[in-house]
Amino acid sequence: MSSQSQQLTILAVDDSTMMQEVIKQMLGND
Repeated sequence: MSSQSQQLTILAVDDSTMMQEVIKQMLGND
């Protein structure tokens, strides 16, 4: 059970990091 929760947290962090990088690229292109 614990491992599943950790996996979801890691995926959430990865998603957030990807979003931040995409936003940075968009702002940089501006």
